Amino acid sequence: MALVSDETVGISVDPKVAEFGWYAAIGGQRLTTKAIYGTYYRFTFPQTDIPETGFSLQIIAQNAQNSARGIWVFKLVNK
Repeated sequence: MALVSDETVGISVDPKVAEFGWYAAIGGQRLTTKAIYGTYYRFTFPQTDIPETGFSLQIIAQNAQNSARGIWVFKLVNK
């Protein structure tokens, strides 16, 4: 996924993922304090210097006990 600082990023998940909640994290830092229960979330990537190696975006799906049940990892790189 190509990225430019200050660009809006949208994340869409399957309803089965949203059922128990999920959250997104960049470099291990969660983007929200609470789980997301909707199928879509968007955020504006902050203005920052993007390293050549990019950033790691993780989507973590929760189970009924709020433990991780699945993790998807994407690499965000500069355009």
